[in-house]
Amino acid sequence: MRLKYVLPLIACLALISACAPQASSSLVFPDAGFSIEPLRSKEAPEKALMMFLPRRDGFAASVNVTTMEWDTPITEYAAEAKKQISDIKGTIVSEKQVSIAEWTIEYQADLGNGLMRFYTRAIFSGGKIYTATATSLDKHWAEDSAALTQCVNTLKPGVPARK
Repeated sequence: MRLKYVLPLIACLALISACAPQASSSLVFPDAGFSIEPLRSKEAPEKALMMFLPRRDGFAASVNVTTMEWDTPITEYAAEAKKQISDIKGTIVSEKQVSIAEWTIEYQADLGNGLMRFYTRAIFSGGKIYTATATSLDKHWAEDSAALTQCVNTLKPGVPARK
């Protein structure tokens, strides 16, 4: 007797779930007044996101987020990053091995448009390195660093990737 009510109930629930709005994966920027869907491709983008502060002295300080496949310890990533900083004649201001899977570095380099300051947070998770890097003109770092580093330090890998 109860079975005759179960099948219609299941059918109703299936219909409701099919018609329900799907959760949005939009990036929402309420302070700027817009939202946007992430760029989609068959492969995850290496440079997933860039955000900019207002332009000053011909340069907009920014935070960019990148991902890349990685299968060795983060210490090897750190060594490679420091070699690249040395190759561009950069100066390391500070670095810290935060955990077995996390490393941060702050450095300066002149890339041809004046002395720049960078702060990178790298996290190894699930066979990838996730990095968030803040970039500013060195002369504006004192003003920009609080907002930029706060943003970088909120990077959280581990969100299930869409297949």
